[in-house]
Amino acid sequence: MKISKIKIKRINAENGLIGFCSFVVDGWLYIGNIAIFSRRDQAGEVRLVFPEKKVNEGTPNEKVFKICHPLSAERYFELEQLVKNNFYKI
Repeated sequence: MKISKIKIKRINAENGLIGFCSFVVDGWLYIGNIAIFSRRDQAGEVRLVFPEKKVNEGTPNEKVFKICHPLSAERYFELEQLVKNNFYKI
């Protein structure tokens, strides 16, 4: 798996949200709107929150659908490190 064209947008928000990122996988799959949060007790560390869709929000039939996410912890940590390295470059 090759990740390229990573783009990071920093934001100033409360609740630990510090930015969003997008990237291209293997030159053909675009993944965007991944939230970047600072880890509470670890200075300089980030955590990623992947997009999801809520249906019937606020009702007993509310459901949450994951739009995309890594299938293993190993891949998650690889991506987290890549985002962290690029986030602190800008």
